[in-house]
Amino acid sequence: MEQKRKEEIRKSIIACDNDIVKLRSQAENLEEIIKNQKCTQKRFESECDKYEIKRQKKR
Repeated sequence: MEQKRKEEIRKSIIACDNDIVKLRSQAENLEEIIKNQKCTQKRFESECDKYEIKRQKKR
């Protein structure tokens, strides 16, 4: 009985460890997505600024 309980606890710990690994991976993926979005936003803002400067020069 005691051995069975220890085995259940061990399996539970392994499952938790696996969940932690998955969550860390997901967090890293989200950080990469956020970083890429910020880069895209900066590029977009830069293009908008260029367009605005060209438009002002035409006036």
